[in-house]
Amino acid sequence: MSEPTLVPAMPPKCRLLPELRSPWWAALLILSLMANLLVAGAAIGFRFHGGRGPAGFSENSDQLLPRKFFGDLPHERRREFMDMLRSKNDDYRQNRGASDQASLQFADALDQPDFDKTKAKSIVDQVVSGPNSFAFQSEALIMDVVNKLSPDERKSLAAAIRDRVARRAQK
Repeated sequence: MSEPTLVPAMPPKCRLLPELRSPWWAALLILSLMANLLVAGAAIGFRFHGGRGPAGFSENSDQLLPRKFFGDLPHERRREFMDMLRSKNDDYRQNRGASDQASLQFADALDQPDFDKTKAKSIVDQVVSGPNSFAFQSEALIMDVVNKLSPDERKSLAAAIRDRVARRAQK
């Protein structure tokens, strides 16, 4: 008789996840993963967006035109103002290009061996308070909005500004 040959035992399968007894657990794990990714994506988006108002809406505008005010307006009126803000986005984009150009001029002025303080100051003044500055454009935007408000809406805006300042003081 021939001798029996020994067959080595197969190693147990290495599984990444434990065996789940119910398909509902797999669905629950997938839903949990989706919720975690959604929360992480929202946190990252909020971080990059900064929690500010609409795109092109500067910090100066947000101080004097709080988002809460726009949220309290009737839908048609809110749409009118938001269309105005969106139309100003092109001005902000053009201003960003002019600001970048002024930044390069400032860098060139700093690199010169014979540094001219007055030239550097004039470039800074142009960026900070010139007609293409964000502050100047924010002022124009704010006054455009305020000029279109009714007396009741102006009172509502004043209340929203006071509420915003009070909430900031509590932080």
